[in-house]
Amino acid sequence: MDGSLDINARLNYIRHELGQTLSTCGRAADSVTILAAVKKQPPEAIAAAVAAGIACLGDNRLQESLEKRHTVAYSIKDVKFPVSWHFIGRLQSNKLGKIAAYFDCVQSVDAADHARKLSREAERLGKTLDLYIEIAASGEETKGGIPPERAEELAGGILMLPSVRVTGLMTVGPLTSDTGRIRACYQSVAELSERLRRSLPGFGGGLSMGMSGEWKIAVECGATMIRLGTSLFGSRSVAQASRL
Repeated sequence: MDGSLDINARLNYIRHELGQTLSTCGRAADSVTILAAVKKQPPEAIAAAVAAGIACLGDNRLQESLEKRHTVAYSIKDVKFPVSWHFIGRLQSNKLGKIAAYFDCVQSVDAADHARKLSREAERLGKTLDLYIEIAASGEETKGGIPPERAEELAGGILMLPSVRVTGLMTVGPLTSDTGRIRACYQSVAELSERLRRSLPGFGGGLSMGMSGEWKIAVECGATMIRLGTSLFGSRSVAQASRL
């Protein structure tokens, strides 16, 4: 089967399930954006996702992303809606200039010095960059992000910078089959977001949380963006095999 047909079928299923989940929660049908997590995906799969209606693409490897941009851009040149690129990986100081230049949004900000450099680079480029503050809510040391108790200080500082917007919070849920623990993680970040919105004028209410295995829980907790890779593209081994 054509890979684009697979992606269309998966996306239609996801949209149906998302609509059902939002209806059950009493939320608006358009209150959650699907971001395609394109790590290790070939350009043709990314283009197929955009052709199916995906407007947000997330990558966590700068060099890999840049290597496939030209092919993707050419393939989607006739798409009638704007497509934004989000950086969702760990930040490194020596790569922030290129990240600011080639991405529209950075979802993994967890340090004031990174935010300041992104702001300087965005100002130099004459653009405004959307930022999410990454929250370490899972309790797992291997995950990025800052402790929830430091979020207000970091957000307040970023709000004073030029050429960047604090769009909201991002988190990665715990790697576990314990749905109660996953829900508690996402609920805590949603509650933190509400507190920051009340205390910090200009702080955005975006909540980027939830991935392929547990996005429904994230939506039930208030996610406004879910980051989907496997559920949209299939397993990476399948995606890579399609290139052979």
